[in-house]
Amino acid sequence: MDTFFSGCFNAGPSSCAFHALSAGEIRQNLINLSDRLSANPIPVKTNSTYGVFDYASLRIVLFGALALPYAYFPLLAQGLADLKAGNAELLFQALNPPGSQFQCSCDPNAQEHAGDSVPDAQLAIVCNDGDAIPADLESSQKYFAMMTQSSDWADVWSATRLNCVYVRFYQVVLPL
Repeated sequence: MDTFFSGCFNAGPSSCAFHALSAGEIRQNLINLSDRLSANPIPVKTNSTYGVFDYASLRIVLFGALALPYAYFPLLAQGLADLKAGNAELLFQALNPPGSQFQCSCDPNAQEHAGDSVPDAQLAIVCNDGDAIPADLESSQKYFAMMTQSSDWADVWSATRLNCVYVRFYQVVLPL
């Protein structure tokens, strides 16, 4: 994140939409946005989907941008500037790109959606391709505490494990 803050400051207002008078001020502006989203998530409706952009959504977008900074820092800067103005659509679409809802063709030879990502399928594979994850609250709390000691991004990293508890719940309680 420090690279984003300093890079945005050094790029200047013509190249970084979230620019401020110092890297520290850019950091503080992000903290202020995070606090605002914690208290007041923003509803979003696009042409292809709808939902709420909240603190957790912002953390996921930030985390993703850190993985591919050259590709995503400009989009992140514009999205944060828009968010500061009360518009969460750009960042919401980063999480929910137009056309990201899975579609299946009845034609077995169709290639139109061959490379589509299906988050539910990914979750099913991740959650079932390893040791069983305990479903009790105490185990989840211990895991989250351990992750918090290891990373500032514990909330993002832990989401996968917690989602696996949910998937396991469905498998045990609501068998197909």
